[in-house]
Amino acid sequence: MNGTASDDGLPAGSTLTTTWSKVSGPGTVTFGSVNALSTTATFSTSGTYILRLTATDGSLSATNDVTITVNGPFSYVNVSTGNDSNVGSLSEPWKTIQKAADTIGVGATAIVSSGTYNERVQITRSGIPGSRITFQAQGTVKMQGFTINASYVKIDGFEITNSRSNFPDSTGVFIQGAQNQVSNSYIHDILGYVGVMVFGGSDENSAATNNNLIKNNIIVRARHNGVQVEGQNNIVEGNDISHTLQNRCRQSRVLRGGRHVPSQRRVSDLRSGLKHYPRR
Repeated sequence: MNGTASDDGLPAGSTLTTTWSKVSGPGTVTFGSVNALSTTATFSTSGTYILRLTATDGSLSATNDVTITVNGPFSYVNVSTGNDSNVGSLSEPWKTIQKAADTIGVGATAIVSSGTYNERVQITRSGIPGSRITFQAQGTVKMQGFTINASYVKIDGFEITNSRSNFPDSTGVFIQGAQNQVSNSYIHDILGYVGVMVFGGSDENSAATNNNLIKNNIIVRARHNGVQVEGQNNIVEGNDISHTLQNRCRQSRVLRGGRHVPSQRRVSDLRSGLKHYPRR
C-alpha cells in the first residue's frame, strides 16, 4: 500500500508522523510498518476491510480511508475427476462435497463442478460476519441436500432432490443456525418433507435461527411445505414455489416466530394458499 502526506510547515519545527490502522473488518490486520507511508498489510481472514492512514504534525491531523476486499481461498470439487485424498485445488480436486464441508474454513469457497453427487452434505463449520463459507455450484450440480448446523454459510446454484424419510434428511435444505443463505437453487421432488426448513426447535422465536435468507429458488413438488421458517427476522423472497404434494399440507411457506419478511415471485397449485403464523 502506498500513501501520501505533506506538511505545511506549521507550526515551525513540528514533525509529520503517519500511522496506519484498521477501522473495520472481520479479522486482524498486521502492517509491515505501521508508521511508513508505503507498507504491506496481512489479513487474518477474508472479507471487506476499511484501513485508515492518519497524518499529524502535533497540532493538526488528517485521515484518509481505503476499502480493501480480501478474497478467501477457493477449493474445487469434481465428482468425475476428483479424489478426496487430493488437496482440493483446481488441478487436484476433491471428489465429494462433504470433503469440502469438512475441510474449508472461514471465508473460503468450494466450487463444485457439474455432475451427480450421491450425497447429502452435513455442514458444521461456520463463517463469521463479512466472511461466509460458500458452496457454489458450477453448471448443473445434482445432489441430495444440505443439513446446516452452522452460521454464516451460503449455498448457491444447486439442484437438490431426495426421497429420504428420516428427519432432517427428508428436507431439501435443513438449517439450524443464523445468517445463512440459500439462493438460486432448484429444489424439487422432496418426497419426505419440506423443501427448505429453518428449524427453531422447541422455541419458534429462537434468535439462534435468525436472519437467514431464502432467495430466488425454484421449489417444486415438496411433500409438505415449500419453505418452513422458524425464528426471527428471516427473509424469504423471490422464490418460485409450486406443486406441493400432500393435500393436508399444500402450502408454499409456513412462517413461525417473529418479524419475518416474505415476498415470493410466484406461488401456484397450492390448495390451501399461504399461511403466516404471527409472533406469539
